[in-house]
Amino acid sequence: MNIENNVKEDLKKIIDEMNLELEQKIMWHHFIEVSRDKDIQLILEAVQEDPKNIDVLSKNMQDKVRALLEQDEDKLNKVISEEEEFLK
Repeated sequence: MNIENNVKEDLKKIIDEMNLELEQKIMWHHFIEVSRDKDIQLILEAVQEDPKNIDVLSKNMQDKVRALLEQDEDKLNKVISEEEEFLK
């Protein structure tokens, strides 16, 4: 297993140990599998800094899915911008 997979596995382990709904955990596992390692690293750092950050990030992810389903590019871009600012 390479270092990148370790970052993904570390975040999965944290997600599994958190008090999240099953649907949220499944959503996170899917997201982790398809995401770039550098994005996962930022999320991992945010969650390690404060586990409550997962709530903000979960809401952002749900908002992104909603924007995609509604085909609302402006809404999607807004959510992505907010998340980028949060992860800085």
